Amino acid sequence: MLVANLVDQLQGLCCKLFQQAKTKMGSYVRFWERFRAYFLTFKLPDWVTLYQAICLLPVVELPVFDTS
Repeated sequence: MLVANLVDQLQGLCCKLFQQAKTKMGSYVRFWERFRAYFLTFKLPDWVTLYQAICLLPVVELPVFDTS
């Protein structure tokens, strides 16, 4: 848990895309809800795609998991 918090803090300080995504959502609660929803729903090739999807909400096309 401590490592996860450290990574979160480093992302918040260093990653411009993370900062944009957090600003777009307005609060950490809304940001992490969207983050978790996208992470669980879509097949994401990398973290950049996840942050871009949050920043550019409907513009980025994400493949959905095939659950069949």
